Amino acid sequence: MYATCLMVILATEIAAAIYAAMHSHMFENDFREILRASLRLYNGTDSVKENQRDGMLMKAAWDKLMMEKSCCGVDSKIGEFKESGWFHLTKGRFAFPPACCPPDANGRLKPVCNLTSRHVDVSPHINSKF
Repeated sequence: MYATCLMVILATEIAAAIYAAMHSHMFENDFREILRASLRLYNGTDSVKENQRDGMLMKAAWDKLMMEKSCCGVDSKIGEFKESGWFHLTKGRFAFPPACCPPDANGRLKPVCNLTSRHVDVSPHINSKF
């Protein structure tokens, strides 16, 4: 009886592993959509107003992630921040927030910066857009 239960558990785990391996692309796509939705909440301010608390937490989480991983948004693409509160707050003057592209020596944000995405160097694309 005990051995039968162990065999059923083992078979279930193997089936789950096969399912996960075969459908991993779906999980990645779904996770990207969740990340893009959370990026829309990125407001770029440290405001503590009651109705903006979620945006402040989202900013802190994204800033930490982008600084630690040297990335910018989900795929480090131009336009990923266009739907965010930060983009509207800065009136679209910058393609990426300070967490992605650190300010210059005078403390001013650079309109363009050198970035490397997970897939390709995006610097030539950024410089050609501005």
